[in-house]
Amino acid sequence: MVSVCVNAEEVELLLGFLRFERFLPARGTPSFLELKSLLATYLADLARHNRRTLFSLLKNMGIPSYEVRALLSRRADDAYVGHIIADRILEKQQQRMLG
Repeated sequence: MVSVCVNAEEVELLLGFLRFERFLPARGTPSFLELKSLLATYLADLARHNRRTLFSLLKNMGIPSYEVRALLSRRADDAYVGHIIADRILEKQQQRMLG
């Protein structure tokens, strides 16, 4: 995975957009996978370089910090952690849209 320079403001904007958006592409579609991949890249870099910002952003998305801590405590690759967290964020957003 190519590392990108993490701009916390861009990540916040993307997550803010996702939080209030009432439409997401269907799970498994190319659009959904592209969104997940983009989000995972940012989250992987945050997991690697700025965990405090990562916790703050995820708290704002309604993801409990204990879930994130459990993921980060594993000796997993940051890219893997980024994909897991991205999947959790998108799952949470889909629950909001349905509920």
